[in-house]
Amino acid sequence: MSAISNQSRFFDLLDFLLLMEDRGWLKQDSINLIKEAYFYTHGETKEEEDS
Repeated sequence: MSAISNQSRFFDLLDFLLLMEDRGWLKQDSINLIKEAYFYTHGETKEEEDS
């Protein structure tokens, strides 16, 4: 349950970061770095997320 909660918090944060990027307050490269760091620290890859 904790992993689900942490993942949910991550996606809430990601939504916030995407909003900031949409308004021009954050660059897409910064969001990509945050996503890569999350997937790396949680032992997941983008390919696994897509399936």
